[in-house]
Amino acid sequence: MLVLVGIAAALGMIALAPVLIVVSLVVGAVLTVTGLTQKCPMNRLLGINTYKGEPLREDAETEPTERPA
Repeated sequence: MLVLVGIAAALGMIALAPVLIVVSLVVGAVLTVTGLTQKCPMNRLLGINTYKGEPLREDAETEPTERPA
């Protein structure tokens, strides 16, 4: 929604200061990306990990599959 406000302001439909247009576009884009991907790009840039679950092991093997004899 915030991205739409920024776009409307940029097109002249809403009167906002240029700084507020840029801020609304950037913040709206970050919130949209966060909502779509379920990962916060700002946390990654700042090196923050808020994941409370068990860490994923990249070296873990997948479950062995049985081969027919």
